[in-house]
Amino acid sequence: MLLKGINAEKAAELIDSLRNDFSLVDFHAGDVRFRCTFSAGISSFPEQPSTESLRLNADQALYRAKRQGRNQVVTELANDL
Repeated sequence: MLLKGINAEKAAELIDSLRNDFSLVDFHAGDVRFRCTFSAGISSFPEQPSTESLRLNADQALYRAKRQGRNQVVTELANDL
């Protein structure tokens, strides 16, 4: 997801709010009800100056979120790449 005109902190707040709301949705498959969660990695420009470094950095942040227990938003570190 690309979010123009907001910094990484605001992007993380927005995605975290979406993550929380999504975790409250009841899904149905036949007679089974369940809920899902997700993790997200945030990368930002100009800290990451190219589309490739943005993508790779966000991917690293996503995997960091998964390693730290999932169901969370992690913001990239400017010096990850």
